[in-house]
Order: sequence, then structure tokens, then C-alpha cells
Amino acid sequence: MRAHPVHRAPGRRLAVGTATHDWPTGTTRCASESCWWATASSGSSPAVAGGVVYVGSDDDNLYAVDAATGKKRWTFPTGHSVGSSPAVADGVVYFGSNDNNLYAVQT
Repeated sequence: MRAHPVHRAPGRRLAVGTATHDWPTGTTRCASESCWWATASSGSSPAVAGGVVYVGSDDDNLYAVDAATGKKRWTFPTGHSVGSSPAVADGVVYFGSNDNNLYAVQT
């Protein structure tokens, strides 16, 4: 499957969605050479705030990724896949997980 860009920077893009993923080894590769980060399988639409992209994943985590560099800032683990799209307000990321919890994580 192809990864879909959600944030563009000069000459690069942030990919969120299923890229090329080898399930037995857990290796994920971007579908294009211009992509610099991808989740194994995106469970949510991303939110962008303060230069950071927040996105939930089917691997039970919420990711915070620097929008300018593509480097992962942090990961927040939950008890199940993160299918809800995050919302960001006043330095807090709000999102739900399929573990039946609503989370509020300070950025």
C-alpha cells in the first residue's frame, strides 16, 4: 500500500498510513524516497500544532513527530490501537484509544 502525505516540507514529506511493511520482521519503509517518517499503520488522522505532528497508530501508540525534521519527539503507549484523531489545545493532546480510555497528554 501507499503512504499518504499529511505534511510537506521542502523536498520531503511526512507519511502517515501503511507504507511498505514486513509483518514478520516489523520493518516499515516509506513508499517513496521523499518520505522521511511513517507509522506501521495509521489509526487516526493527524493533528498539527506548534510544529509537531500528532498521530495515533494501530501499534497502540500516539506519536509526536517534529514537522520540520521528521524526527520522532516522543511516543505515548496505550493499551490498544489509537483510532481517534488527536486534538491539541493549550499544550495538551487529547485522544482516545481502543482500550476504552480518553487520554490528555501534556506536550
